[in-house]
Amino acid sequence: MPEQPLRKILLVDDDPEVTDLLRLAMPEYEVLVVPDAEGALRTAPEFKPDLFILDLILPGMRGTSLALLLRDSPEFAQTPIFLLSGLIEPATADGEPVRVNGLTAFSKPFKVGVLQKHLALHMAGPESGRAAVERLQPGYISGE
Repeated sequence: MPEQPLRKILLVDDDPEVTDLLRLAMPEYEVLVVPDAEGALRTAPEFKPDLFILDLILPGMRGTSLALLLRDSPEFAQTPIFLLSGLIEPATADGEPVRVNGLTAFSKPFKVGVLQKHLALHMAGPESGRAAVERLQPGYISGE
């Protein structure tokens, strides 16, 4: 029986320490790193990720603006998007993400095990991912 291809994640972050950590935390996925929003918009149609992880502060564009552009594309309208930032206010001390504009948003520093749990929920399918986002406490981004 042929092996299933790895699920794909497009990681958009310009901090090599963060991208290296995330790659190590996600060995069961094919992770492609791009450092900016322009690269993400150019790369996404060919790479066809199953999930996006976006840093909030990117060169040239905020991660929230990139998320809106991705949502406007029919190809990625239903693709899960995670946000990462030190500006995201955590709801609790347990490292669980919050819901910001319908997205799963992790505060930096994040807990790797919690991120892995949420990746698995979203990769399990759209219903599982939507239910996971709906269970999250509402959150916000500092300064917005």
